[in-house]
Amino acid sequence: MSDTRKTKSELIAELNELRKKIAKLENSQKPCAEKKTAPSKTSGTRGGNRVPLKANIEFIGAFDLIKAKAVNVSETGISFKTSGDLPFEMRYKQNGETVTRTAHLIWVKHTEKDGYYFGLRFVDEKTLPQF
Repeated sequence: MSDTRKTKSELIAELNELRKKIAKLENSQKPCAEKKTAPSKTSGTRGGNRVPLKANIEFIGAFDLIKAKAVNVSETGISFKTSGDLPFEMRYKQNGETVTRTAHLIWVKHTEKDGYYFGLRFVDEKTLPQF
């Protein structure tokens, strides 16, 4: 129905519902906005809701030899690519409990100020790369 045909009480009820929805959306966004993450246009938009976690993480590289293809080289560095996953086992404490997970490296970003940020995607099974 057009807004011009609604009664004042219908418009007020609709406005109150919209305000509740906006408040709920704003509250659901607070954990993502408050946590410090790597500068990224897509931060917090992939893989579900993100919540802050303050924990030391132990990484165990679940690989021995990784084959890669060179992309380019300069006097200061080299770029390469891999066709397989880079799996890691990790262990950390969350809510007082030790959590052990397997994850694949998805992205790496370096900033002069903060060092390195890593993005890993959890996987259910333990995986090893193809040699």
